[in-house]
Amino acid sequence: MCSAIALRRIKKWIVIDQDEGCLNRIRQKYRLAELETVHGSVADLLRNRIDLGPIDCFYSAGLFDYLSQRLASRTVAKMFDYLRPGGLLVISNFAADSSGRDFMHAFMDWNLIYRDEREMRQLTELVPKNHFEELRVWRDELKNIIYLSLRKKTSIQSG
Repeated sequence: MCSAIALRRIKKWIVIDQDEGCLNRIRQKYRLAELETVHGSVADLLRNRIDLGPIDCFYSAGLFDYLSQRLASRTVAKMFDYLRPGGLLVISNFAADSSGRDFMHAFMDWNLIYRDEREMRQLTELVPKNHFEELRVWRDELKNIIYLSLRKKTSIQSG
């Protein structure tokens, strides 16, 4: 558990998954008043079937490895829309040149969509450039996972 949760600095922690069994396991393992689980899919998110309200941080690990570039771009834009001014969006994706890729495919039948840094930056194409103040793309220590973070501006100028 992260220190922000342990110190009760997070008012609400929302977990979204389309697998109800996964959500049940999370509810059983993390019995926190701040935890809310939401049964839903990417399609539900994009079709406004999930109402999250404004949030401070949207973090997604393991989702974008399964989304086409077009669908991933739409999902980034929707997640960004939910952010409060100053909010942060962080997503991850396995790198196109990640080590272990052949092993995951051959032995785990793990057929992912891999991306490079350029493709990760392109995921922000549907977010108006004047709506964010910081875009970062970096790799994990082992260079297998690429992260993208996007911080929403605290005030947005029109035009």
